[in-house]
This record gives sequence, structure tokens and C-alpha cells, in this order.
Amino acid sequence: MSVLKFPADLVRKLADHAAAAKDHRPAYGQPKVPGLMLVGDQGVYLMSTGLPRLPRAGSEKGSFVVYADGINPDVDEFDSWWERKRATFGGDDGADVIPLESFQRALASPIKGKIEIEITSKTLGVLIPIPQKLAAGCPRCGALGSSPCVTPSGKKTKRHKGRGA
Repeated sequence: MSVLKFPADLVRKLADHAAAAKDHRPAYGQPKVPGLMLVGDQGVYLMSTGLPRLPRAGSEKGSFVVYADGINPDVDEFDSWWERKRATFGGDDGADVIPLESFQRALASPIKGKIEIEITSKTLGVLIPIPQKLAAGCPRCGALGSSPCVTPSGKKTKRHKGRGA
């Protein structure tokens, strides 16, 4: 199993394009669906399936793509990105479409920063971040643990009034 990480803000740009597109490009042997295509060739990257394509900034050729962290031939050393590409995607080139709904759920998460895609020998999917549940503080003063509660006037009490501790 491998996990690829992509900048969430750039993935959102791709997802917005795919959602707005009236037509979509399929990956070889796959149906046309709104989604993002995970491509492995010169690096590993995501691109929108939306047509007309989302152009690369400052270029009439090529599409806008978002490279996985550490697998970008434009910024990572060849031996590094090539080995990581082979370890996560395999030595051959290829592409798979991941439905847009998978990305929309991850992008709607309150946890921001990176979108993660898990790849196994048989599956790939977008991981949905789950926020860690924080310990509940006293609803009256916000204190955690056994520290005394503080009243609005600043007086310390023997126990938390707001949570029955």
C-alpha cells in the first residue's frame, strides 16, 4: 500500500473544473465520468477529466496538472521521483479516473492541507480525513482536567461547575 499526497488548494481547482465541464475525457477502457485522472508517466499527477481541458498556466500546450509530493520531475531529482513513481504506481505508464464525489468529500473535510490517495495492488481511493476528538473542557470556563473552575469574577472553585467534575 502507498499513499500519495497532493496540495488540497490545487486539487480543488481541478475538481471545480471537472464539476463545471459539460463533457469528460475517459481513461483508456473506462467510461466518461466527471472526475480526476490519476496519471503515472513523467511523475505521478492528477488532472481534470473535464473538456475543454484546463490549460497549463502560461502555455497553450498541455493541461494543468497537480503532482504528488515527491514525484514531480520539475522539482525533484530524477532518481528520487522515478523510484517513488515505480514504488507507488509501477514502472509502466497508465491512468485511472477517480470519481469526482470522492474528492468532493475529502475537500469538504474540516482538515485542510493535503488530499491523500491510497493505492494498493487492486484498489485506489481518496482518504477522507477524520478530525481527532478533543477532550471536552468545562463549558463554563474551558479548563481541562482537575484544575479548579474559575468564575466570571475570577474566583476559583473546588470543582468545575459546568461539567459536574
